[in-house]
Amino acid sequence: MTAERFRYLTGYDPTHRTYLLPRQIGAAARTVVLSEAQRLLPPQAAAVIDATSDWNAAPVLDIDPPHRMIHRVGGARAILLGDAWPPSARTPPAAPTTASTRPTA
Repeated sequence: MTAERFRYLTGYDPTHRTYLLPRQIGAAARTVVLSEAQRLLPPQAAAVIDATSDWNAAPVLDIDPPHRMIHRVGGARAILLGDAWPPSARTPPAAPTTASTRPTA
């Protein structure tokens, strides 16, 4: 979902309001999510979503995953744990198959 669509459906900017409570999710957003669930998911999974009365939402922002676990924050260190350290950062990237896939400077 684009940021514009998120703003249209929720009234919030996804980069500023990164978590929505049930009272912040209106009928229009609910209708879109249920429609997409019915279109994309197996019927049993769509039924679970439809039967859920209280929804919370968190936009997934397209950002680059971290490349290291330990970061300096002032005079201390912060360590990424759990879901904050994505699988793509834990595994080495695949080697390019052709020269055309390599990034250019």
